[in-house]
Amino acid sequence: ATVDNKKQVKFTIQGMTCTGCETEVNTELAKVNGVLDYKTSYAGKSSIVSFDHLKTDVTVIAAAINKTGYEVKGYEFLTAANGPISFYEVPLVCNAAPSIGCGSRSKPALLELEKNAAVKEAWLNRPGTVIAVVWKDKSQTEKVAKPIFEENNIEYTELSEEKAATYKKTFAKGKEWYRGGDVDKLSIEEAGTIAEAAVKFGLENKLLTKEEAKKIKEEIEKYFKVELVKIRTAEQLNEDSENKFMEDMLKITEKHIGKERAQKAMELYQKSCEEKCEPNGACKQPGSKKDCCNQ
Repeated sequence: ATVDNKKQVKFTIQGMTCTGCETEVNTELAKVNGVLDYKTSYAGKSSIVSFDHLKTDVTVIAAAINKTGYEVKGYEFLTAANGPISFYEVPLVCNAAPSIGCGSRSKPALLELEKNAAVKEAWLNRPGTVIAVVWKDKSQTEKVAKPIFEENNIEYTELSEEKAATYKKTFAKGKEWYRGGDVDKLSIEEAGTIAEAAVKFGLENKLLTKEEAKKIKEEIEKYFKVELVKIRTAEQLNEDSENKFMEDMLKITEKHIGKERAQKAMELYQKSCEEKCEPNGACKQPGSKKDCCNQ
């Protein structure tokens, strides 16, 4: 792997008690195509793994570690590539989960940016308000970033050095930023939020029992954990959000409580979604005039 493709991540692992545990983890890591190096410590409850991000990703590596019976409890990127960085304000807050960025909307743009020869890395901050691009040579907003943002229907404003200073302090640290396909973690988190909201109003209006709500929530969350990590254009995502997703949620709910109650429960859920996106500022980014409901 070239230096540009290399990433390093520290996995926190639960359950290791001896050097033999380290060997088990290392044996599984060695089997993963794209893993370049690893250093596992049972005392430190961790494994530091270097890998080629074009060949594998953190989810695959975590799954390999979990095969041993020890459990990955979390991870963090240790370093970001050196190079000039541009920060762009973007309206990529999740409609369903306004406290986090929308992995589904940002993923195509981030992956496309990282395919470009001028780009080393492309990141989204957790709130979904800023995309950071690490350049190989220098910022090329007009030639590279602009057409990719426009192709993906993402409004953007390049931040001045003064405004970018705040983001530089947290850039690529811990869980504050997500690089490229790693925004799937935000999508998986969003899946849980959608599932919770899907049954919340049915419970409050006594359309569902707690047991029914639990089953529906689990199935809807499982469904969205698959659907939201698929690569879609902005148009496809909007279309599926308005039609496919609602239809499939209704089918899941019908299986458990029948057509009549399911229809009422989904109507309450849809109403709550519409209220979130009324032009009252509830869905706007803090400090921004951009409304995520129009994205």
